[in-house]
Amino acid sequence: MKDNPLFQKNILKNRAVTKRISTCIDAAFKELGPSVADALYFYLKHNFNLKKEDIPVRIETLSKALRSIFGEGAKIIEKLCIQKLQQEFEIEIVEEGIGLANAVEIIRRYTETEIFR
Repeated sequence: MKDNPLFQKNILKNRAVTKRISTCIDAAFKELGPSVADALYFYLKHNFNLKKEDIPVRIETLSKALRSIFGEGAKIIEKLCIQKLQQEFEIEIVEEGIGLANAVEIIRRYTETEIFR
């Protein structure tokens, strides 16, 4: 199975998608200000054991951490992250009030359908 070129293509695609998700979240955080982004990453790492590189695969943990830190204000940061994801992946997520974890799941499913094209 691992020698299958289609399997290898799938693995590489998943890594690329994860990297793009990470870049979008980073861009959203930096839009709040570079110092704010640095402080947020520090706080996530030390208080929630959430490293920057793990965020794309632990989105639910990120959402919970943001809610813990910012309360209802977390929705604003999640919305900013979702906007960056929509721009990067050229997809429109029209569900009102969708959370970041659900948006990332939609994007992952969307990109999986493109793997075999």
